[in-house]
Amino acid sequence: MQDDINSLTDAEIELYARQLVLPGWDETVQAKLLAAHIAIIGIGGLGMPVLAYLAGAGVGHITLIEADRVDITNLHRQHMPQQADIGDTKLDVARRFIETRFPNCQLTCHAEMLTKDNAAHLLNGVTICVDCTDSLVARQMIARYSVEHAISHIFAGAVRHEGQISVFAPHNEAYPDSPCFGCLFPETASYAQAPNCAQAGISGPVVGMLGTMQANETLKLLTGIGTPLIGKLLLVDAAQARFDTINTKRQPDCKICSTNLAD
Repeated sequence: MQDDINSLTDAEIELYARQLVLPGWDETVQAKLLAAHIAIIGIGGLGMPVLAYLAGAGVGHITLIEADRVDITNLHRQHMPQQADIGDTKLDVARRFIETRFPNCQLTCHAEMLTKDNAAHLLNGVTICVDCTDSLVARQMIARYSVEHAISHIFAGAVRHEGQISVFAPHNEAYPDSPCFGCLFPETASYAQAPNCAQAGISGPVVGMLGTMQANETLKLLTGIGTPLIGKLLLVDAAQARFDTINTKRQPDCKICSTNLAD
């Protein structure tokens, strides 16, 4: 990457030509994307479109965290792997996809599960965590790390024909009283026992749509263009083509942010 953050190479101008003509999206904005470092945790039905669109938009450094391998049941909703990739790690599939399409995107890959012991190492230097996991434990861990380090947490989840998405940034002074993940989804037995995709099923287009929306929310934060879903939870019912937005706020008894945010 060039030293001057406000300048692009001729090749970069050509590559990003269709977004550089968007209102408010000039070379300075594009250079900020090229200098950005974000993390995607989980490279599956959500994470693959997030990765494809963020790398395509020009995010310069993306950390990927995923320990799983490609299974035949993944193929109906995960667009990167082929039949020949079954058994390969999802990280290898993602790396090959990016190397052939966007070789200038720097990938840092970690083939391991995110834990409280390795989070500081794996997420070092990132400014946004895009949560594409399907584990409440992982999501709570991402939420806690994000609050403690004052970085944004972009969450989405999908099951059957339904999904939800929000952006958590309680540190952002422009959105006072906005919640963290734990404010909306406290650790309760009922939520922990909610059905997963293997049990309840998942529509491929639904998870792809939610992942694309996560990529869009990430670009909003990085470019400053548009209004992010901070303090809002967007509910998607694809079967009925219905979108509902719920206003959310910080909970004073939240186990995650109540003890980590300054008064």
